[in-house]
Amino acid sequence: MAEDSYRAAPALRYILLVFGAWFAGAPIVAVTADVSAEAIAGALSRYAASCGVRVNVASRWHADRRLDEAAASWAQGASLHDAIEGSGYTASAASGIHIENASAERGSTPGASTCRALRNEVLGDAGMHARGDDVWFVLAAPIDLPVAGEDARVDAQALVLVNQVRAEPQQCGSRAMPPAAPLRLSVQLNEAAGEHARDMAQHHYFEHRDRNGRTSADRVRATGYAEQRVGENIAYGALSTRDAIAGWLKSPGHCENLMDPDFQQMGIAFAREQGANTHVYWVQVLAAPKAARH
Repeated sequence: MAEDSYRAAPALRYILLVFGAWFAGAPIVAVTADVSAEAIAGALSRYAASCGVRVNVASRWHADRRLDEAAASWAQGASLHDAIEGSGYTASAASGIHIENASAERGSTPGASTCRALRNEVLGDAGMHARGDDVWFVLAAPIDLPVAGEDARVDAQALVLVNQVRAEPQQCGSRAMPPAAPLRLSVQLNEAAGEHARDMAQHHYFEHRDRNGRTSADRVRATGYAEQRVGENIAYGALSTRDAIAGWLKSPGHCENLMDPDFQQMGIAFAREQGANTHVYWVQVLAAPKAARH
């Protein structure tokens, strides 16, 4: 039996961009607590034009009031990470842009990193805050967290992602793992994974052994599955399906479970933490069934 677990660091990439005046003549919106979508998209499109970026204002950026709050908090001295987290927005990637002296007559061309942020179509949500001649923008992309009722979609997506990993050689820490045959989904392994994910979420713990002392193999046997070998990966955090599998791949023990050629079937399940908006418990169970007796 092979078991591995990890608590994810925030699945979040931040780019912090601060630059001086570079766009002369742009009207600065007097930003209140309720910034209009037109004001944000219009201002960003004007700034993007200075990078040679032509955008469809109606569809490129979507105003999010939480990111307005994040921009205001950032302007008041919070780190960009803390500002976004405190707003309640769950981001997979984000950029912060601070324009100083935005209405100054003299300006300079924005830097390459700034233009990359404005070109990045993944960062489709935006918030804005202005104070005097300074403007703060926060651009972000949300994490695609699973929600109740999406089990079939998550199962199918996870199976594709895991088999894509197994189709290529992987370096699991110091161990080179060759490609392995694709896995199949098992209803019984899904049941074992789901039971453990829900129990951890309901009772706020993060262990392979459950509150009754049972191991992953015990839970698999309880479903009626006759196993030869069992492995289990668990994860916890603001993680999408893709994030969870990518995190396991970066961890030697989890990676070895994913690439183990003996495993033929898998189950996967998630459960949202009670009372939390972002944290998800993930459980993947892998198994090699006993050979049928003739």
